Amino acid sequence: MGLIQVLKPNLHNIPLFILLAFISVGGVIQTYACIDDADILPKPPLYDILKPFNLWFPWLYLTAPIQISSLILNLRWISGIFPELSPGFKLPLGSILYSYVTSAWSIYIYRRYISTNKRILKIFIIISIGFGCIFSPVISLPFITIDRELITFTLSGFLLITLITLIYLFSIYGLYKLLRNYLAEKPR
Repeated sequence: MGLIQVLKPNLHNIPLFILLAFISVGGVIQTYACIDDADILPKPPLYDILKPFNLWFPWLYLTAPIQISSLILNLRWISGIFPELSPGFKLPLGSILYSYVTSAWSIYIYRRYISTNKRILKIFIIISIGFGCIFSPVISLPFITIDRELITFTLSGFLLITLITLIYLFSIYGLYKLLRNYLAEKPR
């Protein structure tokens, strides 16, 4: 199966792409929380609506590979050419493109290798839930508060971190399987 087939939009990868793109745009909007006391920049659109959700850290976690790669390859200047979401906040076009490629790749890997291997799927789900608990301590939540906003913030962070970890595990497993198949087919 070629790259075009992997990247081809379908009913499986489009919903995941929409969610990942939402995380990217929401994460950029929530960056305003780091400077909202300074009154330097106007509040981005949708900031108040998205405030109860934990999108900023999941966005950083989702885009860590492209952030690190762009630092290593000295490509941070590219974000300067992106259009503004609001004054001082760039539309995360790189993150959105990355979200599409990631969603298409992870769905392809799931359907090709993981959907038939329930054991590896269970292991990946357990690992992902563990990461979700570590980075968004949802287990202690009922004992701490009954504040709806805090519960929404914590649970959204937990669910998104769990999902992103699952996507990373699928992607890494897919790279492993493709490399293993390539090396097995390569003549010695």
